[in-house]
Parts: sequence; C-alpha cells; structure tokens
Amino acid sequence: MDDKAIEAAALAIDGEAFDPTNENWRYWSSRRKQAIAKARAAIAAYRDAEIERLTAERDEARANYQFMVERAANEKLDGYRELGERAANAENAQDDLRAKLEVAERDAARYRWLRNTDTDRPWKILQANGGDLLDDIIDLQRGGERG
Repeated sequence: MDDKAIEAAALAIDGEAFDPTNENWRYWSSRRKQAIAKARAAIAAYRDAEIERLTAERDEARANYQFMVERAANEKLDGYRELGERAANAENAQDDLRAKLEVAERDAARYRWLRNTDTDRPWKILQANGGDLLDDIIDLQRGGERG
C-alpha cells in the first residue's frame, strides 16, 4: 500500500492525532498508530470488496458471453443441420443416379452389340425368350464380358 494513501486515510479517520501542536506526544502517537491501523484495515477492506465486485462482474460477463455463444451456436446449428441433411439427400440421389447410369451403360453396350450383329438370330431369341435371356446370350456372344 502506498504510504501517502495510508497517511491521507489516517488523517481523515483522526485528523486531531496528526496535529503537531498537541503536547502529550505519547498519547497522540498512540492515536496516530491506531488511526494508521484503521486506515490500513479500511484500505484492505475496500480492496477486498473491490476484488469481489470485479470478480462478480467478470463472472457475470463470462456467463453472458457463454450464453450468447450457445445461443448463436443453436441458431446456426439448425441451419447447418438442414444443410447437412440436404447434402446427404443429394449424395444419396447422386449414388442412385450413378447406379442407374451403370445399368443404362451396360444395357446400351449390349444392345449396341445386338444392333451391329448381321444375323437375325439375336432378334429371334429376343422375340422368343424376352430380354433377360437375351442379356445372358449377348454376354456370351461378346466373349463373356459383362456390360
């Protein structure tokens, strides 16, 4: 603690004790010491109260900040959840379309082979047995490779 601050506080507590014209120096010296002790105690109490007040303000500010962060996160998470769901649905749709594309490419390769064949045999097989057997026959005719 600053000596000047303590002296000013002690003077405020018992100004008469610091009057240089007092004759009984032992009595007034004792009163000065008591005033200084009271000033130190008052300054310490003020400092402790100030620390408690600032700590409470800090804790309140932290709580308010945490609340705002959580509120903002909850508001933003709803949008992120929706975007995530839409992205997952888009990926699922993309996977379905890729599977359909693979089937379509395989079928196109089979029927391209069929169209480029000079004989009537594949068409007769198609008319007689339907498309599933034709696919197997086409695969055999193409050398066993699948689509």
